[in-house]
Amino acid sequence: MTYEQKLGVISLLFDLAQADLNVTESEDEFIERVAESFEVSIIDTQRIRDREIEIEFNPPKAEWERIPIFMQCVMLMVIDRGFETEEENFCRELGFKLGLREEMVNILIQMWIDSYPKPVPQKELMQVISRYSS
Repeated sequence: MTYEQKLGVISLLFDLAQADLNVTESEDEFIERVAESFEVSIIDTQRIRDREIEIEFNPPKAEWERIPIFMQCVMLMVIDRGFETEEENFCRELGFKLGLREEMVNILIQMWIDSYPKPVPQKELMQVISRYSS
């Protein structure tokens, strides 16, 4: 992904965290870790958080790059121990905008909700993803 696309993902994650009108510390920390893994500067992350800059989310063309973005959003949805309808709807709509199959989106979201507070085992995630991805 380009740096601009990475900024778009960080902006998207902040939008999701704010969907229920309450950004928790755990959500904020998660987004910071994602930004760090993307090598997005702390300054850019702060500017996005504070809405000093608006970054449009421009998803990558390759499905193998879009699926992890969706998964990051689903993990953010459950990280604050609340399963708000606004966040769940945000994730579903994002999955569809990313061109992911409806069945895969629904199954992955439900898997994370059902497994909370434990993460979904990677093997189970990969089984679903491989079954429904192109």
